[in-house]
Amino acid sequence: MSRDTARQPVAFAVVIVATLALALLPFDLRFDRSVDLARLARIPLRPFTHPLNLLRGWLSSPPALPVDGEPALGPEERIRRLSEERDIALRSELAARQRVRELEEEIAQLQRLPAEVFRAARAVLVADIVRRAVSGAPDGVVEVRLRRGSRGIIEPGAIAVTGGVHLLGRVWGEPTDLSCLVLPVVHPSTGLIRARVGPPDRPADSLVVQLEPTGIGGFVGDAETGGFVADVDRLSVVAIGDLVRLDDRAWPLGAQQMILGRVVSIETRRDQPLRRTLVVRPEFRLTDVAGVTLVAETIGETAP
Repeated sequence: MSRDTARQPVAFAVVIVATLALALLPFDLRFDRSVDLARLARIPLRPFTHPLNLLRGWLSSPPALPVDGEPALGPEERIRRLSEERDIALRSELAARQRVRELEEEIAQLQRLPAEVFRAARAVLVADIVRRAVSGAPDGVVEVRLRRGSRGIIEPGAIAVTGGVHLLGRVWGEPTDLSCLVLPVVHPSTGLIRARVGPPDRPADSLVVQLEPTGIGGFVGDAETGGFVADVDRLSVVAIGDLVRLDDRAWPLGAQQMILGRVVSIETRRDQPLRRTLVVRPEFRLTDVAGVTLVAETIGETAP
């Protein structure tokens, strides 16, 4: 074997090593001729320091970070935020329960309405009372919240009912997009109302009377005031506790035979001993209930 042939593997190995060393050099060192000796001295160490730095970073324990990438919170701040989240969740749960109760009450109110009301009604809406003292309105007028889009459906004169059969009043004035006013049926401006008085278990044995509203009333000491009064013959068969129902063609068809109240007092008139005065009290006051059922009928549709 010649000497030149023996040197070929050594030369080949030198070329390979030189190529690898050149490949490991940074890009700027490969093409920049103005390189200081200090940087050249660090070149042999770079292939070893870089993997070691990666290994050190992997083995070290960095501070824990939450999902959003913010620094970890201290115990007190963490407890405070968890308490806020708990309170928000609790309020949401209570609000959901309250909404369930409201919906159940709406369902119950609608279920109590007689079938005749639905047949005569153009719209039936359960609404909450939001104001019980309206500036510039007659005594006892309340403001009722309407659902959006109810304007044009609920009109002046629509009746307000609770418990399905207790007549409380009528819509007073022009409704707005979100609310309307309800005048209590006991307000004097309502005028005389034709009604029937009779035992709750024998409605056929009823007596026709003219009720005169006396106002919303209240309590004077232990005595309750307000409601209706009616003048009847002394021989009329009327008893305390009798139901008083609407029987007036001037009112909408769906309001007929609804309850206006009960007889709470029967007194002989001093100026006319042969006549007696009935005092009638509503079982529910418009200012005391949480909401009402508004029943709107076709304009001009009244009892035949």
